[in-house]
Amino acid sequence: MTQFGFKTETTPGVTVTPTLFLPILDGESLDRTDPIMESEGLRAGALIKRMGATNGGLNEVGGSTPFELSVIGATTLFRHMLGGKSTTGSGPYTHVFTPATVMNLAATLQVGVNMDGTVVPKTVSGAKAGSWAIGGEEGAFLTLGVDWMGQRLQVGTRTVTDGVTATDTSLASAAADFTEADIGKDASGAGIPDGAYITAVASDGSSATLSAATTATATSVSVVIGKALASA
Repeated sequence: MTQFGFKTETTPGVTVTPTLFLPILDGESLDRTDPIMESEGLRAGALIKRMGATNGGLNEVGGSTPFELSVIGATTLFRHMLGGKSTTGSGPYTHVFTPATVMNLAATLQVGVNMDGTVVPKTVSGAKAGSWAIGGEEGAFLTLGVDWMGQRLQVGTRTVTDGVTATDTSLASAAADFTEADIGKDASGAGIPDGAYITAVASDGSSATLSAATTATATSVSVVIGKALASA
């Protein structure tokens, strides 16, 4: 792991570029799971359940991030952990946190993971602090562990230059070779609204469906698929 970035989202679930970078300990576990639901239904004349009697379950995004508790960036984390924040004074400031609603409070989390010398971005959008704990012992730094729940997780980023838009939610590209792994990834480029992401892909990988309609009919559009690693 090389970096951890964080930023409060203007609209929950719409990815933003992290601007706050915090030192993080080993043990980060942000991930996405896609559990399969197996049917328990019985059929006449059948002695065993059919292997095909399954369906996709809820996609679950979340995991934990362990930190050494520091005054640097702690105020932003505590706001997401507790909800209410009041600040007084100036150099030094006094911050008082109180339990309050976190209904419209979410963040973009991004981890830079070193994979064989290449730093790959792993980004969670719509992240909310589900639980947290502070611990410590004599002669050691205090630690803060936050368990997150998120809306989307996207890993990696790539750029294609043959995008085709048509003032609807379609995005075509032969070079992109879209797969199921692209569902939930951001898409950005000329004519693509900010915050748009991929909601479905064609079975042949030639096109994808976006969460918002594009604003232009164009070819040879340069499209970034996924969220690029923010500069710490």
